[in-house]
Amino acid sequence: MKRSAKPKAKARNAQVVRQHGGRRKLGICVLLLGIACAIGLGWKLRSGRLEQRSVLLVTVDTLRADHLSHAGYGRLTSPNLDAFARLGTSFDWALSTCSYTLPSHASMMVGVYPSFHSVGLMNGYLPLKPQELTLAEICRAAGLRTLAVVSNFVLRRDCGLDQGFEVYDDVLPDRELVRGFAERKAVHAMDSALDRLKELGDERFFMWVHLQDPHGPYTPDASTPEPKPTGEAPPRIERDLPVGADQSGFAAVPIYQAIKGERSFDAYRSRYDREILATDIQLGRLFEALAKSGRLKDTLVVITADHGEALGEDNFFFSHSHSVGLDQVHVPLIIAGPGVRAGARIPTAVSSMDTFATILEFLDLPTPNSMHSRSLLSVLQDGAGVPEGAVFTASISQRGIAMGGEFLRTDRVSPTDKAFWSINPLTEGYFAPLGTEGWSLAKPVAERVEPNPGLARRLAEFSVEADAALRSQWPGVNQGFTDEAALRNLRALGYAK
Repeated sequence: MKRSAKPKAKARNAQVVRQHGGRRKLGICVLLLGIACAIGLGWKLRSGRLEQRSVLLVTVDTLRADHLSHAGYGRLTSPNLDAFARLGTSFDWALSTCSYTLPSHASMMVGVYPSFHSVGLMNGYLPLKPQELTLAEICRAAGLRTLAVVSNFVLRRDCGLDQGFEVYDDVLPDRELVRGFAERKAVHAMDSALDRLKELGDERFFMWVHLQDPHGPYTPDASTPEPKPTGEAPPRIERDLPVGADQSGFAAVPIYQAIKGERSFDAYRSRYDREILATDIQLGRLFEALAKSGRLKDTLVVITADHGEALGEDNFFFSHSHSVGLDQVHVPLIIAGPGVRAGARIPTAVSSMDTFATILEFLDLPTPNSMHSRSLLSVLQDGAGVPEGAVFTASISQRGIAMGGEFLRTDRVSPTDKAFWSINPLTEGYFAPLGTEGWSLAKPVAERVEPNPGLARRLAEFSVEADAALRSQWPGVNQGFTDEAALRNLRALGYAK
């Protein structure tokens, strides 16, 4: 689907730097007036002056929360993140809004669940529409510098997340091992991010840094060691897997993950853990630079992930997108900065999308009325309880809800709808109903429980609204859409007729 033309890229510091001006939005004049009035009245933050505040959002691709040593994993995969967490507040049960990259990131940028924004539940087929109001646009209108460094092909600028960023660095110099997809290793992304932070000097900023390494194929640099044991190591699983015929990972290694001659589950899991450690090493460079520059005293730093990864759950291996099981949507969320309580851990479920409202309240900027995101700033600074309400998550095939210390997931479409279940449009592979499951989130490790009927009813109510929103986002998607395979997938999801 074609989008409007953007200004030509300009070269800077031996890299291609993407720049563009802000777009007009519906109601943008009202928003700008509100921001101007707020600044003019001298609104103050709870901790320090508004004119000093900056925000750094770091998202790590395909990072399961339960594979961080910070979360109690038996291997030392995240020593730098562990140390950073002691400076701030951690959320034990943060859930991503989706189990794949673009919808999840779009929700963080616009503050609504995937079914309610224009990317929807697809992953790169539909861009974020220009009329969506993004976090970067709000920050830029308030006078902050806005910069992004991304590392995944699906986040390239024509997917629409560049809206509001004066610099959108989507240079992808590296290549995946098997498919050859363009990407950027974490070391190269961090090189760029640190250069840009240095150039900012004392200017206020909102910066988004995306790191790709835990995403498959798991090809950690040879210099990245095996994570050391920290206690009870995960049990060995003596199982060799075949290489599948598609990317689904059902009972097999996905094609794009297949390392020549490697079939052992334990070997692939070890590679995944080493990729997390490689990412953590780069995060250590970032934390050190922030500390040396003195920026930590006035910068809110948010670390989270877009989704997790299956490591045998539901008989899927080294893949994502097929469900909203906790292996797919349980992600880290660690926040540190001015006024944030050090060493606090929050057991109540929250959404990764809550970063949207939290960042805006930290900056004392107005928030759109239609958002689903809830600010966690009072939780971070005052020890208040998490705002009441359900947390939802979705994929093409499933939806889930967390509320009252429980989590429930269920299929989005009836198991009898054979046309829907014939193929997963994201992997062109195995796709089938997985049923309804309930989990208790009362402890750091989830436990299976009987599905809660109250959660099921609340999820059904939400699903009616979400499906209606999904259909309304692209009413004319048939016109001018020439990719027949993509159009079939859109029809299966209810976007097109």
